[in-house]
Amino acid sequence: MRHTNSIEPKATAEGNDAVADEGLLRGTGGGFGPLFRKFPFEQRTLFHVLRHQAEQIPDKPWLIFDDTDVLTFQEGYARACQFAHAMRTVVDEPNRVALLLRNQVEFFPAFIGAIAHGSAAAPLNPELRGEILERGLTKP
Repeated sequence: MRHTNSIEPKATAEGNDAVADEGLLRGTGGGFGPLFRKFPFEQRTLFHVLRHQAEQIPDKPWLIFDDTDVLTFQEGYARACQFAHAMRTVVDEPNRVALLLRNQVEFFPAFIGAIAHGSAAAPLNPELRGEILERGLTKP
C-alpha cells in the first residue's frame, strides 16, 4: 500500500532535482547535498541514504553519542532493518508509532526503521506518565 501526502511536490522542467514548493514552507538551511540528489525522487529517504552509505562506507562511524556509543553505517542500517522487520511481525499495516526512548543512540535506527516500515514515527518523552502520556498515545 502506497501512502501519499495531500500535497505532492511537482517536478519542474529541470526534473526532480528542481521541485516546485507551492504550498510548502521553505527552510533556511543549506538544502540537500549531492549525495541526496543521486537518488531518484521517490528514494530520497533517510532509509535509502543510510542503506547506500552502509554499502559504500560500512565501517565509517554514522552516529557517535557521548563519545562512548558508536554506530557505523552498517550497524545503523542493520538495526533499522531489524526494527522494521520487528514492526512487520507486530503491526499489520503502516500506522503511527510512538517511540519512547531516552536520548540514546538506538533512537535513530528505531526512527528510520519505523519509517522504512511505512509508519509515522512520533518521538515521545519517556518521562511522561498518566494522563499526559495517554493523550500522547491516543490523540491523532
